[in-house]
Amino acid sequence: MPKFEEEAVNCWYALRGYLTARNIVYVSPTKRPGGKGRGEIDLLALKVDAEGKPEDRVRVEVGVSIAGRFPWIDKKGGADETRKLLERLLSRGADEKAREYFGTNEYRNQFITSEFASNACSVLKNRIEELKRSGEFNVEVIRVEGDEPKILLKVKNDPKDIEMELSGVREAEILPFSYVIKQLTNLFKEKGLAHKGFSDPIMRAIQYIVRIQESTPGKG
Repeated sequence: MPKFEEEAVNCWYALRGYLTARNIVYVSPTKRPGGKGRGEIDLLALKVDAEGKPEDRVRVEVGVSIAGRFPWIDKKGGADETRKLLERLLSRGADEKAREYFGTNEYRNQFITSEFASNACSVLKNRIEELKRSGEFNVEVIRVEGDEPKILLKVKNDPKDIEMELSGVREAEILPFSYVIKQLTNLFKEKGLAHKGFSDPIMRAIQYIVRIQESTPGKG
């Protein structure tokens, strides 16, 4: 079942006129040790102009933690957001599946994450370099910089397994989920959707957020 965050991101894109496809399963060309040999793209979004020509293509991956701050890592050997981001960004299987929808044209990579740690850029850069030294990835960091409210990441990959990972330069835009919610509530206000009769639970949840903001002076 799709997570609330994924549903909200899909809603954010749909209200801006994008066509979306969600939870797209792909089979990896090769299998990572201990892996399932398959993966899933959370969202693909396509926007076309008045003539029906594509003007924006986005592959979106959503991974949000309420407690942790990006780029969170479990010191006991559990979750590692940086490792997960690189696996998805560099995945040849995901790229091939995205191009089945987008064609050969380039698309943007976007990651929706938890709130950023105060030193998120330096932590992300250092963790990528650690993963390179450990031999898990062979990536060179070209750029990691904050551009409020997002982080822009650019790396160059020289993969050990060309069938598993993409080679060359890869870029990603990283956004906190709170930014999506803020933009989504603004869209509801602009489009007059806060008091419409929706049955969709995500739309209704956003309506409640907007109405709470409207009833709280100085908020929203």
